[in-house]
This record gives sequence, C-alpha cells and structure tokens, in this order.
Amino acid sequence: MAKVIIIALGVVALCCLTVYASQGAFTPDECCFHFIEDPLPKKRVADYRSTSSHCAKSAFILKMKNGKEFCVRHDADWVANVTKFVDERR
Repeated sequence: MAKVIIIALGVVALCCLTVYASQGAFTPDECCFHFIEDPLPKKRVADYRSTSSHCAKSAFILKMKNGKEFCVRHDADWVANVTKFVDERR
C-alpha cells in the first residue's frame, strides 16, 4: 500500500512540474496592449520588429533613434510608410 501512495505522489509531482515548465514555453516575449495612434516621424525611427504571432494583437514595435520604443498597429496607414522607409535605409 505504501508503494502505491509513493508512486501516486511521484506521478502527481511529475505532472505539476511538467505543467509549470511548459507555461513558459508558449508565452511570447513581447506583446503590445497599448498603441500609438498618431504618426511618428519616420526619420526618427531607427528600426522596427513584429510582435510574436502568439500575441493577441498583431503589431510592430518601432525603436526610435533615442532608444524609446512604441507599439503601433500593423494595419495603420502611416505605419506602412515608416516600415518601408526603414527597409530602404537597411
């Protein structure tokens, strides 16, 4: 009887560790929840990157020359002009 209890506790502990370890595996590093709506000056944008496809909202993170970062919506009209401008400078 004692062996069964020990084995059952071991299985429960293993399941808990598996669930705990897997939680970090599927969470994206950066997601945006607040967005800049007004156009930013494209000459001040140093770089940009997309957020993870696992994020609830699709966005770009614009990195400015002064180091600040802003979240902007992928589908905003002005954002396409900014990303194209940055791509041409690369």
